[in-house]
Amino acid sequence: MNMRCLMSRLASLALLLTSVTVLPVLAEEKSPPNIIVILLDDAGFSDYSFLGAAIQTPTIDALAKSGITISNFYVQPRCSPTRASLLTGQHPHSVGLGFLTTPATASPEPGPFQGFLEPSSITLAEALKARGYRTYLSGKWHLGEAKRHWPEQHGFDQSFGLISGASSYYELITDQPMVRRMALNGADWTPTDTDFYMTEAITDFAVERINQHVENQGSKPFFLYLAYTAPHWPLHAPRSAIAEYSNHFDGNPNNAVTHRVSQLRSLGLLPESDDKRISTELTSADPPLMAVYAAQMTEADRGIAIIRALLDDLELSDNTLIAVFSDNGASAEDVSGRNLHNSDARLGDKGSYLSYGTSWASVSNTPFRGHKGSTYEGGIRSPLVLYWPDGTTTPPRLDKTSIVSVADLYPTLLSVAGVETPPDSVGEDMSKLFHGETLTRAAPLFWEHLGWRGARDGDWKAVYDPSTKRWQLFNLTLDPGEQMDVSSDYPKMTSRLAKAWEQWSEQVGTNGFDMKVWQSYYRAN
Repeated sequence: MNMRCLMSRLASLALLLTSVTVLPVLAEEKSPPNIIVILLDDAGFSDYSFLGAAIQTPTIDALAKSGITISNFYVQPRCSPTRASLLTGQHPHSVGLGFLTTPATASPEPGPFQGFLEPSSITLAEALKARGYRTYLSGKWHLGEAKRHWPEQHGFDQSFGLISGASSYYELITDQPMVRRMALNGADWTPTDTDFYMTEAITDFAVERINQHVENQGSKPFFLYLAYTAPHWPLHAPRSAIAEYSNHFDGNPNNAVTHRVSQLRSLGLLPESDDKRISTELTSADPPLMAVYAAQMTEADRGIAIIRALLDDLELSDNTLIAVFSDNGASAEDVSGRNLHNSDARLGDKGSYLSYGTSWASVSNTPFRGHKGSTYEGGIRSPLVLYWPDGTTTPPRLDKTSIVSVADLYPTLLSVAGVETPPDSVGEDMSKLFHGETLTRAAPLFWEHLGWRGARDGDWKAVYDPSTKRWQLFNLTLDPGEQMDVSSDYPKMTSRLAKAWEQWSEQVGTNGFDMKVWQSYYRAN
């Protein structure tokens, strides 16, 4: 860390420590809540049974039924940028993760695509730690491969999980260009149990930390970042879980879309006249692939159920704030080029290495267009479920009005914990949602990812597709599926959003990414 970064970091930490004493820890009246942020990996918008999926997610459904669900919640188009924004309250480019991580051995140019979390940024874990929280991470990190960029260097007291991106759920595969690493409390760790399964291991570590926390820390609050790798490819799940879905899907994904659209419409999330604006012209797909994907989702939901039961047993449920969402939309990526699939292995077992394809990914993202990696709604939108009995003063509800960004969680969680938000945070405090109000954004939301651009302001959404090199315009209230480009009908609105995006891009610094340079880091390894 250079001296400038070090001084900036020390100054920011000093500000945080001061804020803890200055803010009315009104707090003697009410203890700050425990906070659990549950992040799913590549789940589509409607991949939950309460939103119409034939996927069993009873625990998440129950949280949604008893809490607040925000339907206009936005993340970034890919995992590392979303995680960076969540933990810093910043645009991902501002903290070095405009794309994915770079190898530990690489020497990237400092800046928006350096591939590790900027050391001078103050993470949610660090800010909460200054307030007296103990901080734990269980799951996927993907914010820096070198040890100097691991969770312990960014405020986590204890951590376990996958340092890298996608990985087998059963083992660490070493013979691949993009080396995968797991870690336990700052040291390299490798699965040795023959029955190791990633989702279960992530849950087990979280359970151990909560139990240990209560035993050693008493009533001191904790922050748990529970970052499952599910349902990200490869398609890996226990055979018993897969068997539960043996008859749930047929070879026509359009049938699944129709069922989901019906449920979404009944919830008021789609206008009645949108039939021509939701694409259901999907090609046939292999049902067993979707069965494994569904099993991965259900296994994660079961892990959340274990955490909830533990909180109930420890009488912590009422004053624990739980947030659940996905890091981006469902992925249509084809992983066959990785050459990691053993054709002799049974689908879902160790040795198999498959993804579920474009058609099933489109089902997952119903009712939206696009997939992970794009700035269409299918790439950047997820439901956000918030559950906090002690802090919520209004009945459970589905909020279809507020437009919320992942960066908003940073100031919101700090606010409910009694910590002043650092002045450079770009997120907006949405804690008033717990009291029945809605959030009206002070400024548009913007995105950039591999040439894709996006801007949302109220009902209007502009999307720039790098393959066509032109801006499209959609009215999301009338056309949530982004099927009807109205840029020629509203040229002034299109121009206004495009110019606003350019100003934002210049301010944040989104230019300069070179895929060939990034790929060269991995070829060198």
